[in-house]
Amino acid sequence: MATSGDFLPENQFQCSICLDLFTDPVSTPCGHTFCKVCLARHWAGKRECQCPLCNNKFDKDLKLSVNTTFREVVDNFKKHHPTADATTADATSANATSLLKPWDVPCDVCVANKLRASKTCLVCLASFVKTHLEPHLRVAALQRHKLSNPVPNLEEKICREHNRIVEFFCLNDHVRLCALCTEHSDHDTVSLNEAYVDQRSHIWRRKERHR
Repeated sequence: MATSGDFLPENQFQCSICLDLFTDPVSTPCGHTFCKVCLARHWAGKRECQCPLCNNKFDKDLKLSVNTTFREVVDNFKKHHPTADATTADATSANATSLLKPWDVPCDVCVANKLRASKTCLVCLASFVKTHLEPHLRVAALQRHKLSNPVPNLEEKICREHNRIVEFFCLNDHVRLCALCTEHSDHDTVSLNEAYVDQRSHIWRRKERHR
């Protein structure tokens, strides 16, 4: 007897947040499906709920229930189709572990053996190896996300109020900001890179004066 997996490709069963097969799938009112835990983590600390794919806005009190029928379909797919990550992890684990240096940024999706990330998504607030980054290069909604070189210590560079990466520095209050920190809109702000360069230059000038 044919199963759903005989007709549908694996990416039909993948959560676009964790890029893995669905676990407890829930659907938003706009029709997109995600893992229940992934969606809850994505919305944590945010003032409003938005679909990670199409950015439709929802009520903060929106209650999502697990689609038990679809969960059974996904579980059946998992039984008959082991994922590529699972089958290749053992073969590459020794090399992967040795290649990951203390200063490297690990992939947030790899579970058993962390691999070195190639990019960090400043919207998903996660780092990915090339394999797990593939949906960001293929899915139209994810292609709009801003990618950067791997960002180390990402947790320390996130605005706690808006759950976004900090990109600016306020020269008035000497604090780091994200794009949504509007309370500093009338202040003098620069990009963090500019602030870092200015700080390094200031330190160098002080050393020169004391020679």
